[in-house]
Amino acid sequence: MENRSSLSTLFLLALICASSVAAATDQFTKALNASCHKDDLKALLDFKSTITISSGRLKAWTGKQCCSWPTIRCNNKTGRVISLEIIDPYDAGDSIGYESATGSISPSLGMLSSLESLALSSLVGLSGEIPASIGKISTLKGLFLDRNNLTGPIPAAIGALSRLTQLYLEGNKLSQAIPFELGSLKNLRELRLESNQLTGSIPSSFGDLRRLEKLDISSNRLTGSIPGSIVSISTLKELQLAHNKIAGPVPSDLGKLSLLEVLDLSDNQLTGSLPSSLGNCKSLRNLWLSENELSGTIPVSWGSSSLVNLSVIDLSLNQLTGEVPSSLGSLRSLADFNIAHNKLAGSFPDLSKTQLATLDLSYNQFHLHTVPGWLSKLRANYFRLSLASCGIEELPSFLSQLNLGLLDLSMNTIKVRQLPTLSSSFSGLYHLNLSFNPLAVPLSSDISKYSVLTRLDLRSTRLSGSVSPIFSSNSSFLEFVDLSDNQLGGQIPPPPSRTQDSWSYLNLSKNKLTGSIPKEIANLKVIKTLDLSHNQLQGGIPASVGNLTWLESLDLSSNKLTGGVPESLLKLPSLRFLNLSSNSLSGKIPQGPKIRSFPAAAFTDNPGLCGTPLPPCKKVF
Repeated sequence: MENRSSLSTLFLLALICASSVAAATDQFTKALNASCHKDDLKALLDFKSTITISSGRLKAWTGKQCCSWPTIRCNNKTGRVISLEIIDPYDAGDSIGYESATGSISPSLGMLSSLESLALSSLVGLSGEIPASIGKISTLKGLFLDRNNLTGPIPAAIGALSRLTQLYLEGNKLSQAIPFELGSLKNLRELRLESNQLTGSIPSSFGDLRRLEKLDISSNRLTGSIPGSIVSISTLKELQLAHNKIAGPVPSDLGKLSLLEVLDLSDNQLTGSLPSSLGNCKSLRNLWLSENELSGTIPVSWGSSSLVNLSVIDLSLNQLTGEVPSSLGSLRSLADFNIAHNKLAGSFPDLSKTQLATLDLSYNQFHLHTVPGWLSKLRANYFRLSLASCGIEELPSFLSQLNLGLLDLSMNTIKVRQLPTLSSSFSGLYHLNLSFNPLAVPLSSDISKYSVLTRLDLRSTRLSGSVSPIFSSNSSFLEFVDLSDNQLGGQIPPPPSRTQDSWSYLNLSKNKLTGSIPKEIANLKVIKTLDLSHNQLQGGIPASVGNLTWLESLDLSSNKLTGGVPESLLKLPSLRFLNLSSNSLSGKIPQGPKIRSFPAAAFTDNPGLCGTPLPPCKKVF
């Protein structure tokens, strides 16, 4: 009997479920087939008339059954439009293809009185102002007008959208001040206004946004100070105000934001000291305060054991003084520590118990003598080490054990006998800067072993020998090479074809190079800057230079070059700087708009050269 009763109950439940599904399906079908509400229909058709979408999505907006139109979603019961979403398909995972738009946002969208989500994002060419009528859509929860070409002010009327939880207006050209009225959006959780042209100060009313979790107004033109009311937003997890002109101090009680995970105040004009209260932000992961005018010392409290998640600290380009507190060694999650370009001094603490993978101490007042020994205890898979101008004289043997990706030891006094340490095979080294050290050794062929090296800077290191190692077939990843101001000699080898396709910068100036410029220089197909000046090069300028279509700067001055200026230089569309002075060039300078844009100084001290911009050539009778 119990089994029969159970079966009966299950059967009854199945009937109820089936009936509910059928009813819901019926409602959905009716909603799709029903005619649009007249206000919704007018609003959508007016919008269609003011905008053109490249994919042609809006061509299907015909008839009166708008709930069946693409990009439109309706309420199954009321049939009213609740969502209008047209975004870049690459962001949405759509397969239609790249989306662009021309036109503007119709004010008639304010008639969509049941709309909950309006998304017009990443539509290249969508311009004009944000219509104030959007502030009439009291049901709106999400407003996404990001990454377009919108201009004008942010309408103050948006402050009336009491249900709004997400407001994305970033990546436009919006201007003027941020409306004080936005502080009335009591339910707002995310506010993104970054990458616009907004001016004025941060409204103090933002302190009333008691549910806000993410605030990003970076990359604008904001001035004034950080309002003290900002610390009232106890729910705040991300505060990003970078790349503005905000001045004054960092609020001392910013540590009240106990849920804060990301704080980015970099590239402003902030002054005063670093707030010790940040040691109370137990959730803090990323801290960026670089490129300001902050002074004083690094607070000892920042080494609090409660900051278990702190991974990034960037205090570079400030005016900090004193010693780095040893308490920072307790930051077990610390992976990126940058204090470059300050006035810090004294000994540097042991950070071997952290997860350090990037360390930049450059351009302070440290006198380390050698690379700190505790670095040998780190086991990062990829380590970036910058100790420029840190008083380094010796290199430890453990340096090759760090799995280095970036090594910058420039502006030191490294002794010659330590250079062989660098002969170990750094398989992952992509950036090597030893410039401005008195190395006084030959350029080693071991350079060619750094198979993924992209940036090599050895200028002013008293190098001797040949430049051949950098032109090996293993140097295909190189993009930037500076060997200037050395004692390198011999000829420039012909760059192999298909091996220097990535080179964009080559500076071999102020050396003792001889021979001619190889015609294979044209193999540097994407070179932008080529500087061979102040050498002893002879012969003519190869016509193949005219094939370097990416070339922006060419300096061949102060050599012994002969012959004429090749006509092919007229074909260089990107050339902005040219210096052929102090050679033995002769003949008439080729005439064309490109050549005429350069001053006479680019050609002077070539006794045989003539023609604009130099004096005219003498007629021969």
